[in-house]
Amino acid sequence: MAVSKSNRQINDWMNKRKNKRSYRLGTQLNGKEAMRFQLFAVSELRKWIYALPIGDSIVFKCESVQPSKQFRIWKKWFERKEDSGWAVLENKKGFVYYKSATLELK
Repeated sequence: MAVSKSNRQINDWMNKRKNKRSYRLGTQLNGKEAMRFQLFAVSELRKWIYALPIGDSIVFKCESVQPSKQFRIWKKWFERKEDSGWAVLENKKGFVYYKSATLELK
């Protein structure tokens, strides 16, 4: 997830161009302001889980400027604040939620 003033800045960041626009967006993804947007993403993720049909899954991958740092932070978050339905993918730096029928009956 990237938040920017223009589409050009997001495209430069996605294509990993070596310019000021790309650099400024890259440094903003790990700062204090970025946490507000990531918390918004988690609240939307909870809504998607509620609307998720039985038998489907959601994958949440860490693909920021510093993926190992983001993964470490989100791993702590999911262990402490989310339910136990999330599985951690250490090698892919991501998380998977599978909605099974047994979870629905609880």
